[in-house]
Amino acid sequence: MKPIYLILFLTSIVLSCVSQKETTKLTSQNFQADSTVIRFLGKEILQTIAKPDSVIAYTLKGQDSTAQSIAGYKIEKRIGQTDRSFYGVLQFWVTDGNNYRWQMHNKCVISPVVAFVFWQKGKKTTVLLDPYCEKWAFVQDKLRYEAEMTNPKAFEKYLRAL
Repeated sequence: MKPIYLILFLTSIVLSCVSQKETTKLTSQNFQADSTVIRFLGKEILQTIAKPDSVIAYTLKGQDSTAQSIAGYKIEKRIGQTDRSFYGVLQFWVTDGNNYRWQMHNKCVISPVVAFVFWQKGKKTTVLLDPYCEKWAFVQDKLRYEAEMTNPKAFEKYLRAL
């Protein structure tokens, strides 16, 4: 399957989980995040996600600390540069505190299969997704934050298509 079709497929899945009003709010100039998310991730990470110069998606496979890795995970392939309609939905997902399970229940170790790299003025923030372990991680420089997702099923169909 071609990368653009995969991105469009993911967009349709995530859009089915988000109301039209919430999506419209995100694509406007006013970027808002829940206070719990701001406290958890911090303003710098959210700024990079809010106004990226580019967003690139990768599939990952296992741990690796070589130059061909992202946040310690081996790059399997580059999916491509995502368009604004896709990362607008991802921005919503990241900034809504309802998408986080704040009390960690799942004891499995995150093994992400997809990474979204947000670039802004030379700063990089990576969002790692592991829907099987129901976790996501946010990495910027040496900072790393992990949380459980409340709706990992939205990404499982996408991952099967990869």
